[in-house]
Parts: sequence; C-alpha cells; structure tokens
Amino acid sequence: MRNKKKVCLIFGFAIIFMSGLLFPVSYGSAEEDKKMLFKRPLKFASWFSPKHWFPPYEKELIKKLEDASDGQIKIQFFGAQSLGKILEQYEMVMDGVSDISGSVPVAYESDKLPLTSLVEYPFVWKSAEVGTKVFWELYDAGYFKNEYKDFKLIAYWSCAVNQLYTTKKRIDKIENFKGMKLFAGSPVMFAAFKQLGSIPIKMGYPDVYTALQRGTLDGSMGNFFATSHGLRWPEQCKYAWKCDIKGGFGLVLGVNNDVWNKIPADIQDKWEKVGREMSFKFAKVHDEKTELGKAAWEKAGREVIEIPKEEIDKMAEKFLPVWQKWIDDNEAKGRPAKEVYKTYVKIMKEMGRPVIMKLPGLYEN
Repeated sequence: MRNKKKVCLIFGFAIIFMSGLLFPVSYGSAEEDKKMLFKRPLKFASWFSPKHWFPPYEKELIKKLEDASDGQIKIQFFGAQSLGKILEQYEMVMDGVSDISGSVPVAYESDKLPLTSLVEYPFVWKSAEVGTKVFWELYDAGYFKNEYKDFKLIAYWSCAVNQLYTTKKRIDKIENFKGMKLFAGSPVMFAAFKQLGSIPIKMGYPDVYTALQRGTLDGSMGNFFATSHGLRWPEQCKYAWKCDIKGGFGLVLGVNNDVWNKIPADIQDKWEKVGREMSFKFAKVHDEKTELGKAAWEKAGREVIEIPKEEIDKMAEKFLPVWQKWIDDNEAKGRPAKEVYKTYVKIMKEMGRPVIMKLPGLYEN
C-alpha cells in the first residue's frame, strides 16, 4: 500500500512539474505578479466527486482564504481526486503534492492521529456540531497539537452522525445483531460490530449497494443524507435504525508546512480564524442535511425506527472494550488518553449533552 502511495505521489509530482513547464501560470500584470507571495496558485486537493454536495463549500472556503490574504495568495481547486486518492491526502499535503489537503479523513490516519481518532469511536456524540466543538476544545487544551506536525491544521469538522440500515431483519434488540453481516467502514467499527456478535465486512462505500442487493450484506451504517441521496440505500434496505451509533467522519484541512511558513503571521492569523469559522459552518450544514436525509428515507416508504434507550445502553456496554483498547494503546505509548477522555466527558456535560460511553474508573458523575 505504501509503495503504491509513493508511486502515485511521484506521478503526481511529475504531472505538476510538467504542467508548470508547459503552462506557466501568471496572475496577470507584472505588478500583480510582484504582489503575490507565491509564483503560482496554491494547489487545493479535494477527493469529493463533482456531483457531491460538498465541493461548493470547499470553494467558498478557498475564496475566504484568498480574501484573507489581501490578494497576495491565489488558490486553485483540484477536485475529484485529480491530485490523489482519498487514502493519499495525508501524504500529499505532507510531501507537497498538494499545498492544501481539503479533507484528510481521520479514520484512515489513526496511526498518525492516535488521540484525534477519538472522534471515530461509537456513541461519541449525536451531532456534527457537537463533535466539532468538542474537537476544538480538546485541541485548544493542547491534547492534539503534537499530532499535527506533518502539516498545519487550520480546520476540522465532524460529518453527520451514522445510523444503521438493514435489508430485512429488525434490530430493535441487541440479540438481533448476532450473525448479521454488516458493513464496517473503519477498523474501529469492525471491532465494535464483532463485540455485538455480528460479522463485520470491509469494502468500499460504492460496493455496499450491490452487496446489500445480493445479500452479501444484511445491513450497513452511514448518515441519513448520504445513504438516501448518493448511495441510494433505501432501494435495498427496508429499515433505518436511528441510534447515532458513530460520530460521522472526522475531516481535517491541512496546509503544507513549507507553504505555511512562507505566509506572513498576520495572514496566518486570518487563515486560522477562517478555518475555525468554516469548520462550524460545515458541521452545521451536515446536521441540517441529516434531517433532509431522514425525510428522504421516510418518503421512500422505509421505516425509520429509534432503537430503545435500554438497547443502546446494552450496546454501549458491549463497546466498552473497544474504547478501553484506545485508552490502553495510547497510554502504553505515553499519550494522555485518560485525560483526553475525562476532558471529553467534562466538555459534553458542560454542553448538556449525554455521555453514552461511561468507562469504568474514568467516568465520573
């Protein structure tokens, strides 16, 4: 996998280099060129499809960053994985294939972002806005800052929370999970589903529809909007189970360190402010689309059923070893996972939000 990434990165460099030779970029007049901090527009990498709803928001962010530079920085948008695949976003911004990686998924980089990976755990929170606020409070408290040395973090947001969907079987009781073949979108949820007695299966999101259709999968997880609009799962799933089983994808926007260090301090401050503001805007939009997605499932004639609280509590009990492993693995390497968890609990309580995962010996009422 690493060798494949290296080949893709080298190929990306070659394309960018040759593009610069064949089509040198000028901003306009010689006077404008002198004003610019960089001799070319910065490269903004996006892995989203042009048909996805999110790229217009990325372009809004780009415009705000350009405006915050007082006309001294231009940014060029490269969409649809044209600079590199979703799994390559971290290395791309670190190595300079991209100057800005628009959405680095935390779920795929838990080895590099081990404390940040808290955002990917089951029952961590119930909305994108809550998740985004908790992340930034933990970041400002200093817990995550050492994890962002390979690039400059200027934005983080949580996507919409995930629900469960099944083709035929009801899962309104925890016992119903036993033997079910469920799509696991991350290593964390693979481990979590095993705790329920299910059979977790790894595959790409685009393959889930066919797997549900053929019976390779009995169910899957995802947010209401993506599953009902782009993925079309209501065509195959009879039931949608509202349980907020997982905080949605955590996404990080990073700037290449060499690029960041060439940006004047006053513009850096403005960029960080823009990044923080847009983080919360992105999260808010995700939460709004959750309601639209839920309505789409209902409009398709599918049952949207809330899993009873007592069953959620039983699921949480089953997930405790998965959370405890996160604590133990990090603590063994000298990372303050216990303090991160305790601070997470404190922040959630201050916000008046429920803490579902009550770790023995760490959770305090």
